[in-house]
Amino acid sequence: MLSARAVSNSGQPSRVTVHEAELSAGALDAARQHLAEALDILRALNVRPGIVYLTFNLGLAEYLRGSPGAAAGLFAESLGLARRAGMRSQVA
Repeated sequence: MLSARAVSNSGQPSRVTVHEAELSAGALDAARQHLAEALDILRALNVRPGIVYLTFNLGLAEYLRGSPGAAAGLFAESLGLARRAGMRSQVA
């Protein structure tokens, strides 16, 4: 995932991924494209925590675009993946 340095609300440096910046800026089509590309890579590498996180964020992008049905499916997929991977913090 591409990332950039940014300053958080507290004034401390933080890392922000490209898709997070795009979601925050309302660039939803670009965010969806970057999320889909990153998901393809993480799925090929079987990086489960990243897959859970990006699947959820893709659902967020769909929700913000006005596609609640697509969002619900992605949220459910993310939750199921998190449960199977034992990622308790992502399930709560």
